[in-house]
Order: sequence, then structure tokens, then C-alpha cells
Amino acid sequence: MTWTFVVCDRAGNPLGELRQATGRQLRFPLNRIPSFGFTIDVDHPRAGDLTLGDKTLVKAYDDSTGTRVLRFLGPVVAVEKSRNSAGGSIAVTAAGVAWRLAHRLIGKNTAGATFGTNPNINDGTWLDRGEIAARIVEALNSAENTNIYTDAGDTGIRRGTITASVQANAGPWRYKPADEAISELSAALDGFDWEVAPVEPTADTVALLGGENYAGLRLGDLNCAPAIGGSKPDVVWEFGAGRRNVESWRDLYDSSALCNLGVNLPPGYPDNAIQSPIVVRDDPSINDRGLHEAVIPGDLLVDELRTKLTQEHVRIRKTPRRIIEFTPTAEDGDVDGLPRRVPRLWDDYIIGDVMPFHATELFRVYDSAGNITGTREVKTVDALFRAFSVTLAIDDNDVARPTLTFVAE
Repeated sequence: MTWTFVVCDRAGNPLGELRQATGRQLRFPLNRIPSFGFTIDVDHPRAGDLTLGDKTLVKAYDDSTGTRVLRFLGPVVAVEKSRNSAGGSIAVTAAGVAWRLAHRLIGKNTAGATFGTNPNINDGTWLDRGEIAARIVEALNSAENTNIYTDAGDTGIRRGTITASVQANAGPWRYKPADEAISELSAALDGFDWEVAPVEPTADTVALLGGENYAGLRLGDLNCAPAIGGSKPDVVWEFGAGRRNVESWRDLYDSSALCNLGVNLPPGYPDNAIQSPIVVRDDPSINDRGLHEAVIPGDLLVDELRTKLTQEHVRIRKTPRRIIEFTPTAEDGDVDGLPRRVPRLWDDYIIGDVMPFHATELFRVYDSAGNITGTREVKTVDALFRAFSVTLAIDDNDVARPTLTFVAE
């Protein structure tokens, strides 16, 4: 996998290729903003452009197939210069275009931004969660003073493919950062996955409320779906045996969010509540791990929805969260027509896919006196995991080495 990087002005016009950069690292997380970090010398030819901060855009092209594919596009968001008598360096971080949503507000009115006219009661006025996110972006671009209450200002983001997920209501949100609103919609147990897919900068127009247009610049498309990615049973990662396509790995158990007895309190509890608390418990988990209680947030009026919400929390949180982070072995080509051992990002899998991970570890065998008498192989991991992020470290030959973060399904 080889890469090319291009520095552009705010309008997307190329200023030159980014060369002689070190420590280059691209990170692509699920439902988060991608980033690109690197370091240049203080007298680098592009130093003046990059130190302009968010007025400068950076592109990253994947050239591995022989055809340039735009994988990253976004503004410079952090610059740190270090100087000494012998020279110095500049550390640069660029973020995906969705970074701009952190600097835009919705609900700029006492009424607040609202979606769905009857909170807690789905009378047909609720909207798909992804559709709400798309309307937020469109309102930021064009201005809206009926339900979302925004000022016009081009984000560079346009509506992409919005695949139906779950109907919901939201708000009222008053003077709320747009990225927080979209994250809340996505992070719910019945939420959705999203991405802002980069596109080549393209001049277009954005319509205002009165029907007039103003000049815009399309930089990325917002895509939403119930889940990005799918099941990839044939994309298998194996350490210590089998395909041996994992060089090193880390295994993390996180018990901080354990909950095997969840309680949802009704709105107005205790003084003005007209309903009782909803309690959901998982006895096998309680017997195995002890009691772990939590209050499940959610101001819902319908008991059916409150119960479903609490059940989902307990189902997911009754066991520790397991995270696998690993580095694949170096890529190998096809041998004698056999498939390559090391799957390739975007060719064989994408962020969001669910894939098998197997680990076989070698342990020493001791006798009763404590002497090592040999070794034994033990299969310690055999489970399905979802790819939640991929970090690409790019060496001096423009070859990328991935590190994947998997979360147990």
C-alpha cells in the first residue's frame, strides 16, 4: 500500500505534494472523525501553508491499486513548532471535514432544535435517526429558523446516502454543538453508523431560505446506515497458528461499565412521576460476577420503550467489554495462486466489518519441582470481533502498516 499526500488551500486548490514528512499516521475510526498526523522540518517548503491552520486542507491518496483513491481530506487543526539552535520541527495534525461540526451550533432560539413533534410517543411524526443527522448538516449549510434554528455557513458536507435505521425524536437542543447532537443520535443502543466520505473539492451552490443561493464547496458526503460494514467470516486473523497473519496483539478487558441489574427511573421521579421504576436483571451474570447495578438514563414515557432500553443495556453490559488491538504481519503477495495471508484494508475488509480473530499461545510446562519440561499450545481467543478503528503508520517508502482495534461482538 503506497500513499501520496497533497497540501491544498481553503478552496481545495493544490499547493504541492507533502514530501519529507516523518511520523505519518492516518487514523480511521468508526463513527468518529478521522485524523492525519505528521512532522516536518521548520524550513520545509510547505511549512508556511501548513502553519495557516484550518485555512489549509490536506489530502491523502491510496495508490496501492495503481489508481489514486482519496481516503482522507480535511483541514489542519493543530500545529506545534519546536525550535532550537540546530533547527527545529513542526508537528501537524489534520482532521476530517466533520471536525467543522464541532464549531457549529443548532437550536439558536429559546424553542430549541426539535425533531419529532411528540416526545416519547411515536405518532408518525418521528424521523429516522440518520435523517435527523442529515437535516442538521443541511440546516447548518443553508440556515433554518423553523425547527432547527441555525445560521448559514458552508460546512463542506453534503447529504450522501441515508439508509433507514430507527425512528426517533430529539430535542429540544438549545445552542448545542452539531457534532454532539449527531454523536448522541448515533451512540444510542438503537443508533446508527455514520461517516463523512471525502470527495474531491467541488464548487457548488447552497440554497438559503429565501430561495437564493450562495457559493459552496463540497468536500465530503454524510453517509448513515444501521451498520457500516458486515459479516466477513472468510477474513480471518490468526496468531500463533493457522494463517499466522498477526504479528503482535494486546487483549484488554474493561469492566468499568459492568451492569447486570439496570434501573430506569420515570420522568419526574420521585415527586412528580406517574410511573414506577423499570428494573431488569440478569441472574446468570449476577451469580457469576456478583451484583453490578446502574441507573439507565432516558426520559421516556412509554413503559415498553423504557423496558427495551434497560434490557439492551443489561444485555450488552452484563460482561466486560473486550478489546483486541493487533498489528498484522507484513503484506505478502499471492503465492502459487493461493490467497494472500494478510487481508487488505478496503480490498478485503472495511472499518465496521465483523471478522474472526484466533490466537494460539505457547506456554511453558513445569514439573512439580518447578523445572521447565516443555511447552504446550493453547487456543486463548476464538471469537468474532468488529473493527472499530484502523491506524496506518506510513514509512519512508510510503508503505502503510495497519494497527487494528477490534471490539468483541
